[in-house]
Amino acid sequence: MAQDAAAEGAEVVVALDFDGVLCNSVGESSRSAFLCLQKRYPDVLKGTEWENLEDSDAPAWLMDKMRKLRPVVETGYENILLTRLLLEEYRMAETSGKETGTRPLTVGEIAANWGEELKDTLMRKYGYTQDELVHAFGDTRDEWIARDEESWLEANSFYERLGVRDAARYSKANVYIITTKQTRFAEALLKHAGIEVPEDKVYGLGSGPKRDVLADLIAKHPKAQVHFVEDRVETLEGICKDERLGAVHLHLANWGFNNADQRQRGEANPRIEVISPERFREVMCAPVSAEAAT
Repeated sequence: MAQDAAAEGAEVVVALDFDGVLCNSVGESSRSAFLCLQKRYPDVLKGTEWENLEDSDAPAWLMDKMRKLRPVVETGYENILLTRLLLEEYRMAETSGKETGTRPLTVGEIAANWGEELKDTLMRKYGYTQDELVHAFGDTRDEWIARDEESWLEANSFYERLGVRDAARYSKANVYIITTKQTRFAEALLKHAGIEVPEDKVYGLGSGPKRDVLADLIAKHPKAQVHFVEDRVETLEGICKDERLGAVHLHLANWGFNNADQRQRGEANPRIEVISPERFREVMCAPVSAEAAT
């Protein structure tokens, strides 16, 4: 569809979510959240076996749970809330579980209940504000980059083996990035991956809702075929309800931070196409291989 339009000389605009579409950031975001608690909220770890872990180290069990819970995270700061919740659940089970039969909440239980109500409850319980956590998360990343930029960059990957990075590198479409990630981090990672997207085409945290950015892109490119690739089915379902965006082709990345149930929801929605990396290459109007692009 996109390739056919491009072949006929029509403009094709492809807006991409960043994390879970282009960038596999789960390792970096999980370690950043743990490091943030270490540096800024040390009381959370006081008296535990993790208190003296250095820099961005984190317990293996925690990293595993954060990876499994990544599909529920919409914005980076939520990783801090999840990490603290998991640590407290683990401590509670360790200290009183043997006597009371208490166990940590399972990944499924947390995922089923994760939403605005639970996030607000945790914010009040921990005494945080959203702005505080956004800045704390960003500052923690900045400090990691200043200390060891290479390790921060390498903690992220771009689905290279799936061909996603090359599809973005050699795309013939007019590409935009729409992400809840802070812009400076998305731009640094794009540069590291060799994906050229002008700064004025990267809409990061603070740019407004994704649906409003898409509406702006339609206004800027009234004759273009517009596509949006996202890994959160909830975001795409919200866009389906926006009358301004009825002409936008919606794609759910099946390699991203989503689970089988979420992909089934996408498949059941006639507006949403669940796509593979191979189909992504077609949407991006990219050649079959990097060699073919040269």
